[in-house]
Amino acid sequence: MPATKQGRRRNEGRRPLQVCLSPASFLVVPIEGNKNREREGKKMRREKSVLCTAVLLVASVPLARGGAGPLVPEQPPEEKRASIDTNSWCPGQSDLSTEELLKRGDLKWLTPYDKLKKGRCDLARTPWLVIVSMGGRTGSSTVLDMVNAHPAFSLAGEDDDQIQDAFAMWNKAALQPANYTSDSWGRGELTPYDLLCDIQAWFEDIAIGRNPGALKEYVAGNHASLRVESHPSTVVGWKGIHFGDNLKLVNFMNAVFPCHRLVFSDRPGDWKSPAFGNGENAGRARDLFKPWSDQREKWQDKWINLYDDGFHVAEFNDMLTWFGEPASGCHYTNVVHANPDGGYSKGALDITGVFGPDGPGKCQLTVG
Repeated sequence: MPATKQGRRRNEGRRPLQVCLSPASFLVVPIEGNKNREREGKKMRREKSVLCTAVLLVASVPLARGGAGPLVPEQPPEEKRASIDTNSWCPGQSDLSTEELLKRGDLKWLTPYDKLKKGRCDLARTPWLVIVSMGGRTGSSTVLDMVNAHPAFSLAGEDDDQIQDAFAMWNKAALQPANYTSDSWGRGELTPYDLLCDIQAWFEDIAIGRNPGALKEYVAGNHASLRVESHPSTVVGWKGIHFGDNLKLVNFMNAVFPCHRLVFSDRPGDWKSPAFGNGENAGRARDLFKPWSDQREKWQDKWINLYDDGFHVAEFNDMLTWFGEPASGCHYTNVVHANPDGGYSKGALDITGVFGPDGPGKCQLTVG
């Protein structure tokens, strides 16, 4: 017997099933295959047809997992502005233990402390950028101005080397053991993490980098410290030219500012300045910091050079990409040189012009 006939005989007497929804549950309603009974079920099928159609329509829309309503079809995400946060600015630096921070900072601590106690701040909350100059006349003020031309950055200038003072205070506290019996030198236990919080809060308070005319508005709208819940709406930091003849200060910053990056301002070649600084001094600093920098992660450090023919715009645009500014965002078109006459007055310097006709309004990178 042909297979088609076998199939027809096998299906004889079977009734196709149609799934319909009743107010209480799904009903399986047989649709009679027997013509003698089809007239009797015609009315029932007509009553169910509208409801069955509704079931098919609803079933075509996915339901939210664990929910009763249909999901809205997923829409392609809107283009988001590039954002600076702990994950993007300093990957892997959040929630570091006190022991790990002390190790990264090459720090010692003699006083016993509760290693399980959580610190009173989040040291990785604030993104930092510090400009480390290889000495005077390396162009670090120009680097500072070029960075601050971007709306996401607000760095201060030199702060009279307060990082050295902070390091000295740390050492005096860290190397003094707890002594409960001495009247003259007695002291209870301290927590190193909390002391790091205090030092970082100090620098947040002094790292204000806007123009004096806008200082009041900046403090009111953006400035904050670790002592309060809010945090700065820009990357903060400073630039310095005295980081010593060893690596102690840059290592110290690993502990105080776990979410920080460094821009090294260098001036290679044989040069002399009538004020101070020369190529030989910069070379000695470079020989110290460059090998140390080369061993770090690529996201941590960037080098900007002042060459014999001046700064190269391409290096500043590479820095923008390193910051996280997308290709569709702003780009430097020129360099505005700070202190061109050997002085320190900005005068009528307009740093917004470094982005060309579009200005900084095309910049997409923000903090938050």
